[in-house]
Amino acid sequence: ATTNAAQLPPSPSPSPSPSPSSSLSPPLPRHTHRPSPSPSPLFTSGKTTSNPAALLSRSVNKLEENLEQLQGRFNRLLGEYNTAQMKLKQRIHTLETKSLL
Repeated sequence: ATTNAAQLPPSPSPSPSPSPSSSLSPPLPRHTHRPSPSPSPLFTSGKTTSNPAALLSRSVNKLEENLEQLQGRFNRLLGEYNTAQMKLKQRIHTLETKSLL
């Protein structure tokens, strides 16, 4: 059951503080949405570029940048995981040796 914004009653707005610019511009909406990112040139429909090789080169470069970024994030997460595993193994070993005594 989704409701459309046009179906909702207007919510009371708090009284704005007097300022010279408030009378010149309309109030901002409470919930603003980020504009969707513009589509990649590879996926635009009906548009052709004058140099497809340049478009392909830019796309490959962007993919390489994204891959490097993801590899860096993955390596960081893997390092954190390995560190946590070592600490857990040490704790388990310590607990096991204490329980044997």
